[in-house]
Amino acid sequence: MKTLPPVYRLILFPLLAFCLQAFQAMAKPIKVKDALFASKLITTQTKGHAVEIKANIKGVQNLYLTVSDGGDSYACDWADWAYPRLLQANGEETKLTDLNWKSAKTAWGKVNLHKNCGGGSLTINGKTISYGIGTHANSVIHYELPKDHEFVEFRTLAGIDKGGSDQKAGKASSMVFIVSDRPIDMPKLAKAQQNLPDIDHYPANEFVLPEGLEVKLWAKSPFFYNPTNIDIDYKGRIWVAEGRNYRGKRTQPEGDRIVVVEDKNGDGIAESSHVFVQEKTFISPLGVAVVDNKVIVSQPPDLIVYTDVNRNARFEEDIDQREVLLTGFSGANHDHSLHSVTVGPNGQYYFNHGNKGSQVTDKDGWQLNAGSCYGMKQVSGKRSSDGQTYTGGVALRVNQDGTGMRPIGHNFRNSYEQAVSSLGDVFQNDNDDPQACRTTWLMEYGNLGFTSKNGLRNWRVDQMPEQNTAVAEWRQEDPGVIPAGDVYGGGSPTGIAFYENGIMEDRFGGYVISCEPARNVLFGYHPKAQGAGWALPQRDIFLTSNPKKNFAGADFARGARITGLINLFRPSDVCIGPDGAIYVADWFDAKVGGHGTKDEAQTGAIYRIAPQGAELSIPRFDLTTTEGQIQALKNPSPNVRELGRARLVASGEKGIPAIKTLLQDPNLFIRGRAIWALAKMGPKGLKMVERQLADPNPKIRICAFRALRHEEHNILTHAANLAKDPSPMVRREIALAMRYLPLEKSKDILLNIAQGYDGKDRFYLEAFGIGCTDKEAKMYPLLKKRSQGSNFDPIYSGLVWRLHPASSIRELKKWAINEKLDHSIRRSMLFALSLIEAPQAAEAMVDIARSSSEKISSLAKVFIEKRDQGIWNAFKPKDLLHGKEATETIYVDRLAPSSFGPTTELPSSKEILKLKGNPKKGKEQIGRCYICHKVGSVGVEFGPSLAGWGSGQNRETILMSILHPSADLAHGYEGTELLVKGDKRVQGFVQAEGDPLVIRVFGGDDLVIAATDIKSRKKMNSSLMAPASQLGLDAQQVRDIVEYLKLN
Repeated sequence: MKTLPPVYRLILFPLLAFCLQAFQAMAKPIKVKDALFASKLITTQTKGHAVEIKANIKGVQNLYLTVSDGGDSYACDWADWAYPRLLQANGEETKLTDLNWKSAKTAWGKVNLHKNCGGGSLTINGKTISYGIGTHANSVIHYELPKDHEFVEFRTLAGIDKGGSDQKAGKASSMVFIVSDRPIDMPKLAKAQQNLPDIDHYPANEFVLPEGLEVKLWAKSPFFYNPTNIDIDYKGRIWVAEGRNYRGKRTQPEGDRIVVVEDKNGDGIAESSHVFVQEKTFISPLGVAVVDNKVIVSQPPDLIVYTDVNRNARFEEDIDQREVLLTGFSGANHDHSLHSVTVGPNGQYYFNHGNKGSQVTDKDGWQLNAGSCYGMKQVSGKRSSDGQTYTGGVALRVNQDGTGMRPIGHNFRNSYEQAVSSLGDVFQNDNDDPQACRTTWLMEYGNLGFTSKNGLRNWRVDQMPEQNTAVAEWRQEDPGVIPAGDVYGGGSPTGIAFYENGIMEDRFGGYVISCEPARNVLFGYHPKAQGAGWALPQRDIFLTSNPKKNFAGADFARGARITGLINLFRPSDVCIGPDGAIYVADWFDAKVGGHGTKDEAQTGAIYRIAPQGAELSIPRFDLTTTEGQIQALKNPSPNVRELGRARLVASGEKGIPAIKTLLQDPNLFIRGRAIWALAKMGPKGLKMVERQLADPNPKIRICAFRALRHEEHNILTHAANLAKDPSPMVRREIALAMRYLPLEKSKDILLNIAQGYDGKDRFYLEAFGIGCTDKEAKMYPLLKKRSQGSNFDPIYSGLVWRLHPASSIRELKKWAINEKLDHSIRRSMLFALSLIEAPQAAEAMVDIARSSSEKISSLAKVFIEKRDQGIWNAFKPKDLLHGKEATETIYVDRLAPSSFGPTTELPSSKEILKLKGNPKKGKEQIGRCYICHKVGSVGVEFGPSLAGWGSGQNRETILMSILHPSADLAHGYEGTELLVKGDKRVQGFVQAEGDPLVIRVFGGDDLVIAATDIKSRKKMNSSLMAPASQLGLDAQQVRDIVEYLKLN
């Protein structure tokens, strides 16, 4: 937000809307009340799990058999039409299955004759069905009956197939069967079943936003549908990437579209839209950018550039041009893939992809290899053309002609977009796994730490004692990882923008705006300079429909019921318009994340935010004049600014006098734009940029150095002068510039940078480490020469901690066992030691485990256990610590129990919630959950931790998770079953890929299994957690547990 998801996931796919599109061409959709027959909700509590249907079809020409999921979920909704037959008045019967259907669609599996949707036998409530049709909600099967037929009645037994009811979460099976002579209006039915109002957008006047601002509806469906991403051109037209074919849907068989929406009369409301381009290969593209007459579309595996030669905003194959600029991005039809392009102040394209990975070669032949345990495992750990290893999600920049592609950050989960300021700073957000979403200033080359160095170990398997989720997920204690920024918990962040100038710059100049659809909000931040980096200390609510934070329809609020329109606002992108207003695209859906949707109509909207009563207009530029180009460069909208920059640069020295005046502008960001342009305007321009290195404002000095560095102009000379700059932010930038320079050219500069370290600033320390990339071993003795002798020095030790070459093992060990030092310092040295891929490091850790104080010894033993599975596997530290015999693997069946007590018949969730919960008794009963979950410090780390989880959920959500754990699996808790040597079965959660593989089994143990010992592997179709009915709990006990989790 790939293939269709597993049946056990609570991904609320409604009926595939392309069915509806086809049917609408034949007949106008009808309401359920006008159907020939509509059942009540059929569940496993319904007698026989089925309903007998008789429908009058006299004179009916078209017969539609519809299965709805009932509005809750399509999980486990395997449906059968058993013994379907057509009766004449004389009693003569014709099997419906003897006729050919005209069309048949299902949300999961396949519509099958005489088999269920999974290909097995038709079976309802234990009874085998001899003939019929198997499908899965949501589904529509259309028969065109023979002309002049004499049928008067349709009969069938419609029910839940065992494929759904026999799953662990089978009690979640629920569906409605409908027989009609015209297609059912599924969008209206879905909203009615979800108790949602029949409306296609959130009312603008109900938003909550900062005082003095107003929000207005600018455009909505049918001008466009399901907006995944937007951009705004210099005429104020908004270009929309649509995602109607998202995941399993095929609403538009001709492919998704790029749509142009326009407010022609300037009244603040769009009046028209048209299609720029539509391709069959477009499956929910997640990016569109408009740069002059170039339209860049992000559609994996390709980054495509369309050139609108005649500038009519319509792609015409015989006139316009289409070029695949880059290709090799994994994850077609997947959220964790290629995202949108933003033009940076230097004219390069900035973009990113999620952790589905990539293997991409630019026009120069420079190759990026980026893989992880989530995708592209075959290239995970493989070096790219610069000799570096990149994992997971990666942010990049590339020249507009496809040359010069370079990574600027990596090891993300799924950053959706990036915002680039005119000073060259990059801000991004990133997806959670589970509740640790972040908004971050991305320091160049920064590693965010989501996976291990080789990409094959997830953060859970490497989580250390005393680490909470936010610290462990982003590996904040590992040297080589930058600060994660604002980690705010569960969510699903999407578009992001940076406001610099315009009608709101007095309040929002230099403001980061981040979309968070899972929380129905746009967050806002005023970045604050902190040491060498940028902090995001205060998270504002810039715009929301849900101020009381009643979250639902998101992964982190699993099972919570939608409470109304407040949960349907799902901002997918935010852009700054040429008029200085802020424009927000809304996906508008009851569901976000988990690759699911619920909005049958696929509607969307775009809102405009501006000061109350402001009279806005789109400025007009004469781009053939220097004055018009300057005005474009000063525009608030990033991709509009590029029109001015490119033309000014092309004019050469002729444009310098006009740009020179911008160097005195009171707005720093406009000064920055001038600096970047001047750097590309020949020797005179470069001299003007060099003068800015002496500016009293460190932000300007940094911008000037960045621009000169991009032009490779006198870098070493300037770096040497700035290495002792009073600003740690300037020195940080100098350190980063040393990354690819050899030691002989960079060592003196880096040593000066090292002298400026204060012993605390993590961004500064990481910048120094990045500058020392591939030079760590040679820099270490140079640092050691400058150290303060035998006394412990936090500055020197910090620098060694960051570099941690193999030659520093003895020193790291010395600090780790020094009981005079603070525990946090000793602990940090173990982290550094544990990341050195050398046998001496493993031996040192074993020595520490044997001889140190209990707390440090215990931690060292955990590191030995974990690294024995990974980078120290060849060194066998467990053998050193325990002896060879103690670490031999003996394979036995390790299966998750399906029951932990007598099976109990529990009433419906509504009946359970009517009971009064007793948290004290719930605390006593929750001990049964300890076998799979940790609650506080008690329990087993097998399933997701329950500590504090319930306080952020409503009671119904908690209850549904207990009753039906298979209905909505948390990310990372999809089960795997291995068949290993000796034909033993092992079930659990894979924690690390590769050789060896690590799998966490019931009881919380991590089994380390050699790749050669694995015979087969398969995904499991249900949760490894037992439902309440298998825990021996009665309804009151369940209700008490719910209350305890809610209040604790």
